[in-house]
Amino acid sequence: DCLLSRGLGDVYKRQVADGQTVACVTGATGFLGQELVAQLLEKGYAVRGTVRSATGKNAKRLTDMADTLFKGKFLTLIEADLLGGEAGFAPCVAGADVLFHTASPFKSTGIDDPQRQLIAPAVEGTEAATKAAIASGSVRKIVLTSSIAATMGGFGDKEGCFDETDWNWSSEAKVHDVAMDAYRYSKLAAERAFWRLVAGADGVEGAAVLPAFIVGPPRTDRTDGESLGNMVAALSGATPPRGDTPMVDVRDVAAAHVAAYETPGATGTSPPEKYRYLASTPTAYRRDDLLSLLADAYPNAAIAPRAAPPPSTAERARDKVVFCSKNLGNLAGVSVRAAPDALLDMAHVMLELGSAAVTPRAKAPPGTRFVKKQARRLRNLFKKEL
Repeated sequence: DCLLSRGLGDVYKRQVADGQTVACVTGATGFLGQELVAQLLEKGYAVRGTVRSATGKNAKRLTDMADTLFKGKFLTLIEADLLGGEAGFAPCVAGADVLFHTASPFKSTGIDDPQRQLIAPAVEGTEAATKAAIASGSVRKIVLTSSIAATMGGFGDKEGCFDETDWNWSSEAKVHDVAMDAYRYSKLAAERAFWRLVAGADGVEGAAVLPAFIVGPPRTDRTDGESLGNMVAALSGATPPRGDTPMVDVRDVAAAHVAAYETPGATGTSPPEKYRYLASTPTAYRRDDLLSLLADAYPNAAIAPRAAPPPSTAERARDKVVFCSKNLGNLAGVSVRAAPDALLDMAHVMLELGSAAVTPRAKAPPGTRFVKKQARRLRNLFKKEL
């Protein structure tokens, strides 16, 4: 039942001959999945990625990226569905060394049925992939993509900052009232299910990476995720829908997954709090600061104005530290870069890929020679900025 981008038998033979580490990545065409696949290929892993459709546009984007940047590397795509059960993930984990389970729905609007749209896919997909890995007999480590949402339902849940010892016990009661709480509870429920399965397995260890809102440069021109759509809106001149929020660069999140697998002692079974890795900026990054950042970087673009004046240095110093990881420093070579750096890299790459576009700040009356001159000047400026 699997559709593959290359012949599976040949790949198996070459992997065994080459002694490569074989990684299964679920959700391989997602924002994080693409970056994780790229980092694994760059390190010499043989990668199998699960996708909804091996012949769809997103699969082609991924294989084109891999063929361009990592020619001669091993990438195999396998169709699997989060609600398709354990058997759907079996071909991905068969003979593999590690499972990276990134696939899970991230949706905060248009939620009519939280159980069907968020909770069931998150929990049942995690259970299916984890059970398949445990049953494979070859997978010894599983790294789960969880979320900061699994630690808290709101900043007011705790007086101090949130870390890996915290669990979100407040969102379950609000899943039918608040869309974000439905998402938050889905991440909590999925991670708790994961740790229960790992604790009962023989010879399999786990780790969970808990990222904040993921930003940073994408690997392809896909734009249908919430983070990418947020940047598309900001660059086009609209007010981006995402408000003030803690965030983390996709490159750092992917690196944390790889390091959780590679770093000795970074995986285990109990207590789970020891093997959770929270990745986030300490404070929420202001939406207004994103708008100012882009306006400064692209002065000829019609970026939406700030809703409020910039806060003073003293006011910024009083920003609440929301997240304070205790464990991320244990992962070799992993840190969280500053939000402005991640956002500027994201904007630059999206404009370069053509997945986002800016609106020129000023347009002259049509039919005049000034229009052509102004347009030519703006095009040259944008080229220099990009």
